[in-house]
Amino acid sequence: SRNSLKNQKIRNLLVFIATFFSNKVIFNSSNAQKILGKNLPKKDNHVLIFNAVADFKFNFDFILESKIIEFLDNSQNKFGSIGRLEPLKNYENILKGFKQLKDEGFEFKYTIFGTGFLEAKLNEIIIELELSNNVFLAGGVRGAKEYLNHFDYYILGSINEGFPNSLIEAMSEGLVPFTTDAGDSYKIISNNRGVRIRGKCSEDFYLSIKNFFENKNENYINEIINNIDMYFENELNEKNIFKSWEMLIS
Repeated sequence: SRNSLKNQKIRNLLVFIATFFSNKVIFNSSNAQKILGKNLPKKDNHVLIFNAVADFKFNFDFILESKIIEFLDNSQNKFGSIGRLEPLKNYENILKGFKQLKDEGFEFKYTIFGTGFLEAKLNEIIIELELSNNVFLAGGVRGAKEYLNHFDYYILGSINEGFPNSLIEAMSEGLVPFTTDAGDSYKIISNNRGVRIRGKCSEDFYLSIKNFFENKNENYINEIINNIDMYFENELNEKNIFKSWEMLIS
């Protein structure tokens, strides 16, 4: 757990030992490079290479897609998340934030792709908050990115992250992202590429989503999407990323 100070110390020690014998240390997160890099034994062998969005071939589940389409049922506001059902992903506070929105008449559907030990508890919370008609736990899904085209918005509510791959996968599918400050997430959505959630409690999710929808318009949405397209063309261009790896190992 990244929340455990003991585990963090052990992790940092293992990283220190490994990098002492390494020719190069490759970071995929600028935040990790900033935090870990200053404590590593060698200061001149750090390389930052971001992840690209890779399209792997999975057996597409048409039955699952049908369930998703039936659940969304022409909702005007379709949200999705991808991530393990564990405390670091902060789903409980996201759900409580949506409960506040629903109580004010906000219409939405929210699907979570992922599995984990909190599944039973999250199902209980969904029932307790009377969100059974609004929230769908899709379970563990290989290639969840392939189903994101049915959604409009993506929520990353994490407490900790490195370089959040699910976030860039959602953005590559044209979803407007909402994210907490976790790892590189704020950097990824900077320059008007998404919506910052100013905190990690339920009230923060509630206010961020509420403020966005009170002020959104089509031009604003299009600007975000255009900025995302430019980001992938320039900073997350997969050809340039693969070339960086080729130069590193050649």
